[in-house]
Amino acid sequence: MIHINKRVMIIIIIIVLFGFGLLFILSWLQKEKIISTPVSRLTNDQIADKVNIWLNSMKNSTDDQYYYALNCSNKEDCQLSPTDKQVSIAVLWSQYKHYKKSGNETEINQIKQDIVKYSKRSEIEDYWLRVYQLDFWHCRFLYEMVKDSVFNDEYKDHLKSICQNSNYFLARADLSNILNTNNVDKIFPKDQRRFAIYNTMISDFISMYYWFSDDQLLKIANMYFINAKNYYLRNNLLPSDSAYLTIASLDLYLATKNKTYLDFANDLYSQFADTERNALDINQLTELCLTSQIYYDSISKNQEYIVTKNDSLSRIINKGFNNDKGAFHSFDLSSHSYEARNNALLVGCLID
Repeated sequence: MIHINKRVMIIIIIIVLFGFGLLFILSWLQKEKIISTPVSRLTNDQIADKVNIWLNSMKNSTDDQYYYALNCSNKEDCQLSPTDKQVSIAVLWSQYKHYKKSGNETEINQIKQDIVKYSKRSEIEDYWLRVYQLDFWHCRFLYEMVKDSVFNDEYKDHLKSICQNSNYFLARADLSNILNTNNVDKIFPKDQRRFAIYNTMISDFISMYYWFSDDQLLKIANMYFINAKNYYLRNNLLPSDSAYLTIASLDLYLATKNKTYLDFANDLYSQFADTERNALDINQLTELCLTSQIYYDSISKNQEYIVTKNDSLSRIINKGFNNDKGAFHSFDLSSHSYEARNNALLVGCLID
């Protein structure tokens, strides 16, 4: 017969009770969603679902504009930044991308409602009352959507109206005059921020060229490209700060089949892809992800593009995804900024 010391027996009982108690507590916390599913167990689609929900929460229902960011000091004390007109179309595009994956009828109905609202708002003459203005891709997103049969002619007209009524730094008539007089210095980038904005405008004008069959729009795009390329070379900028110039050059190649554009884009992209990725911030990694996907979709089915895209995305998820909030944040150590537009772009990366 085996004899067990009373003290040993008590210790065993305590350990067993502690184990059952711990299991009960963990079960309760999981039930109450205080402990969330580890990010490593989430699929890209599940992360996209979370970000889509978070983006919806960033919409100000009173004016249908989106808050630019949620800024959290010490990662907990969070404040919403003001609404930003430039965010709306990027979020609309990300919601469209999410719908293409989910097939949810409620989602597409809300998207269609927003398209009508934005279209009507775009016709308001007062510049400051419009829902959006441009400091990023706009018609490029809308043209991708208008090619989809999920939108009938009514909604295609609304999408076209939003694009046609875009607010640029200069009216199209002024740009035509600059083009005709060859006074390109007037639209030379004043600084690196304006350089980045002009790069996205190049792609927008190319989308309008396809959409409206107007050769002058392609000439305007090229005029902006020449200036942006000169600014890039003159200031010795890094390819990691010039992703949208890479994409603009690709878009010009696809529109003209002029290999000079492709060669320049390839040079920028190869240098960007070879950059030490631990040194890149969340916006740069997002841009590398987007650029790699665009190369794969439009230029070549080379798996290296997908490898680069997936590596960028993995780094972003590991360093920047907050599972509790369901959104991506900056890599800063002392504070986090959850930018609406960058989250919208990442929905596209996660789903494509």
